[in-house]
Amino acid sequence: MAVSVIEGTIEEVDEGRSPPLGKATIYKRVTWNPGTQSEYRRFIVDRSTNPYIEPGMTGRFYTCSNFDQRGIYGFRGADGESHFAWPGGGTLLWKIALGTGILWSGLTLATEGDIPILALIIMAVGIVALVVNARNRKAGEELFNADLDG
Repeated sequence: MAVSVIEGTIEEVDEGRSPPLGKATIYKRVTWNPGTQSEYRRFIVDRSTNPYIEPGMTGRFYTCSNFDQRGIYGFRGADGESHFAWPGGGTLLWKIALGTGILWSGLTLATEGDIPILALIIMAVGIVALVVNARNRKAGEELFNADLDG
């Protein structure tokens, strides 16, 4: 499944960078100690989630993966505090790919009367990626909300 949960206390955080464009922070590594050492490497979070990814934070951390992009999208603390923010950096990329494919197809169709196969492939990849991301987000929201109810 593309969403899962890590429970424990954060021991160590290696934050990478926050690009000037977008709303994501890229982390190099986070280490938990829920009884056994576990580690999560090279992932993104929405910037609003940064305060919950710090040493000493204890609770449930909700993780996701879309293709090769991994992230943490939610937190429920031992004290009842909770936060949900889906990392949407990949969504913008797939929308750009879809828009590029549509624009390229339209322009080529209008000027040359045919559609390049590469433009169709770019559109198809954009559509598939957006659908997969939407399904993963829905599954993530359901998992996050199910913990609230139960």
